[in-house]
Amino acid sequence: MTRSGADAPTGAITTMKQPVDAAGVAAFHHAFGGSNAIHVDVEAAKALGGLVQHGMRTLFPVFAMLSSARNRGQAVTLKIEAKFLAPVKAGESLEAAIAQVERGAGGQAYEILATNEAGAKVMAGTATVTPR
Repeated sequence: MTRSGADAPTGAITTMKQPVDAAGVAAFHHAFGGSNAIHVDVEAAKALGGLVQHGMRTLFPVFAMLSSARNRGQAVTLKIEAKFLAPVKAGESLEAAIAQVERGAGGQAYEILATNEAGAKVMAGTATVTPR
């Protein structure tokens, strides 16, 4: 993982890989609820090629990287705007990245991206971290 946050230069990119397994997909679904069977029912997900990870779970690596990039010891507001572009299926590997595009007294701005193991974009958007 590369440097990020207050001590990182603008343009710094941080990446994180996350394996996606059926047990994790199902556990997230049961913990956070939802009624979409593609997360837990193999038959329902067959047309998509397998169980599909919940979109919010796809953001977990982004949350982890942004939490280490934030102003330590200071309360912050995190705003994420993301579009989910393709399903992430159990058995795949996910790679998430944040790229700092702006840094100042008002906080940091990032471009966020997640790709599957084939390199296809599955999520893209922006995030801002601002002090309270």
